[in-house]
Amino acid sequence: MKVLKLRGNMSIINRSTIILFHKKPLIEWQNSIFPEDIMEYEEDFFQNDQAHVYLIPEFDFEENVDTWLKENFIHIFEDVLEDWCTNEALWPKNLTYAMFKDWFHINYQSMVLDTLDEPIIKDDDDEFYEDEEE
Repeated sequence: MKVLKLRGNMSIINRSTIILFHKKPLIEWQNSIFPEDIMEYEEDFFQNDQAHVYLIPEFDFEENVDTWLKENFIHIFEDVLEDWCTNEALWPKNLTYAMFKDWFHINYQSMVLDTLDEPIIKDDDDEFYEDEEE
């Protein structure tokens, strides 16, 4: 693992984030399709490592985030479902915004700070997998 140096002067980047924490309906769905691999629902979902973090456009007001989410939730919902089950035939039918909000606690953060001097590398960049090959 490559050790990166923290920069003394952190920079705010032009993104906001949403952090999705799994609620009980997602765990129940997972347990229904994988009964041999039952997951326990943790009431304190902020304490587990199962959250999904998404960089989203920078917004000044939380109401704008809700508007953006209503227009884009389906892509995020499908991304999470695919992470849990690649067989789309097993996914719930008719994904709605109400279902999205029932399945996830959504935490919005308007300030995102970059603590590193290293560039951000996306998984579609060749550099993303270089450390794995070494």
